[in-house]
Amino acid sequence: QVWASHLKPNGIMAILDDFVVGGPQVKASNGMKEFAKSWLANSLFSTRDLGEIGNQNGLEVIEDRDLVTEYDIIGLNYRNQIPKIHPYGGRVHQGWMGSKWRQRLTVERKLTYNLLVMRKKG
Repeated sequence: QVWASHLKPNGIMAILDDFVVGGPQVKASNGMKEFAKSWLANSLFSTRDLGEIGNQNGLEVIEDRDLVTEYDIIGLNYRNQIPKIHPYGGRVHQGWMGSKWRQRLTVERKLTYNLLVMRKKG
């Protein structure tokens, strides 16, 4: 609601972030909870969820780009490897843990990295 109020009619907003792939079962999974905890995320959304929230506030999705697929992040960045996640050598820093959870969930296709662009109606 606040985002939309700052835009003039036809103004656009871009969000580049991690998004959940799947429904409530995926969001409620232990891995997703650990991911959210690691990144201090209060809530997790799919691009569809955020698009619906935007629509309720006068915004429409005009582009939704799956950057994981577009840039082969799983192959090039993560080498198709699902990491085992266990803190070792004192590596419990939230950023380290969050990056490992992001890699695991992305390779498992439960998380994606998208560019979501919305335009204010009017």
